[in-house]
Amino acid sequence: LIAAAGLPVSPPASLTPEIFLNNMAVDKKARDGQVFLVLLKQLGEAVVTRDYSADALNATLNDCCRSSIQPA
Repeated sequence: LIAAAGLPVSPPASLTPEIFLNNMAVDKKARDGQVFLVLLKQLGEAVVTRDYSADALNATLNDCCRSSIQPA
């Protein structure tokens, strides 16, 4: 649906996990450099939290950035 609307479904190849983390650290939800995430518990129920695994976040960002690399 998103792609059909012509909207991006992956980040630009120039965005790295480090760039994402740096930007997330200055997001309006960040406090004192601590990254807070908005996570969906179920449809219609989101929670803002800093209770997450840094390893899981890094793995997710790495997977996301890797999927944006298009083969030549």
